[in-house]
Amino acid sequence: RKELTVRSTFTAHSSGVMHLLHASDALVLSFGLEQEGGVERAYMRAWKEGAGGAFECVRGVRVFSGGVPATSSGGSGAGGGTAYMDSDASSEPAITCCCASTDLTQIALGLSDGGVLLLRTSDLLKERFLRFKPLPSLANLPSHTPPAPISGVTFCYSEGAGRSPTELWVT
Repeated sequence: RKELTVRSTFTAHSSGVMHLLHASDALVLSFGLEQEGGVERAYMRAWKEGAGGAFECVRGVRVFSGGVPATSSGGSGAGGGTAYMDSDASSEPAITCCCASTDLTQIALGLSDGGVLLLRTSDLLKERFLRFKPLPSLANLPSHTPPAPISGVTFCYSEGAGRSPTELWVT
């Protein structure tokens, strides 16, 4: 029977970590809050294990790059609206769940306001501009109740489709 041991400890975000995702053998993704101008903002950071087991940040991306989805401030729909508005981070919805495709070309985030953000990239570590975008199709779903937090997101793969996901399942 193997015992769990501590391999490494490090501070991933200045104001707390919401989620960790072991994205590949060489990469860990963290989602947390950073102080920016006296306001806490959601960030994703990519970490590689370096010499001696220490982790080093190799990429950082602000989750809500252009404000927050308009629907998270009382608009209609199921969250994840397509319009962004400038706002302080206190109105940023919390990240409730996350997943990454096996080839790391897509990362999905579920939000507390019922929205889903998707980041698509050809190379997570080398692509210059990365941006999480809301899935507008979720805002068009018929709903008779206020949107509920997203509790799970996962990529699904069809046989013979290669390593890229063919579907994103959202609960």
